Amino acid sequence: MAKVPLEKELNEESRKALATLSEKLGKSALPTGLSLGLTSGQDPSIGSLIGLLAQHEGKDLPLSSWGAGTRRMAALEVAAATAGNANLTTIDEIERDLEPYRLRKLLGILEATKGQVFLTTHSAVAIAAVGKLGHLWYLDGKGHIGYLSAAKIEAQQKRDPETFLAKLAVVGEGKTEVGFLNFLLAKAFNVNPLDDGAHLRRPGQQRGPRSSRDVR
Repeated sequence: MAKVPLEKELNEESRKALATLSEKLGKSALPTGLSLGLTSGQDPSIGSLIGLLAQHEGKDLPLSSWGAGTRRMAALEVAAATAGNANLTTIDEIERDLEPYRLRKLLGILEATKGQVFLTTHSAVAIAAVGKLGHLWYLDGKGHIGYLSAAKIEAQQKRDPETFLAKLAVVGEGKTEVGFLNFLLAKAFNVNPLDDGAHLRRPGQQRGPRSSRDVR
């Protein structure tokens, strides 16, 4: 049964869609040579066993057998190809299973889409990669949602994005102030402040105008 050429049962439109998807995956350095075949599934029906296969060293392997990051990127490409007229995308923890370079590439792709995209993240890489078309919002411990003005946070977002993931962000004017604050926080927490969610702005970097100070 596994050797049955299922793609021959597809109509011309479906075969073209499969070829187009394979081409898109190739442009994203993902598996290509797509076909349909029997894979595995939890549902008892035969239909649930049919899945995508991709070429690897002359063999057809189920996409489900590839690495976690590759599977996630491929799944997003498949979702984009089958979305139809949908213009809303939501992704929870977009950084999961993705290397930094893949994460930046995916964010660029999503930013170029025509619809709205809502993401959640705990990744400093993702925060730094948000471009001019994106907006950062935060959710605090009490469930309040707030908007971070790009005009006020842009410089800090690029040079030290971890600031926005800390429980407590502390900004000092220079090396002396940062050193003193680090000493006080170490005494207060009795551990390295970074290990308990406190984040100090690194010294030796220029500040913006006083009217647009970093978030404290």
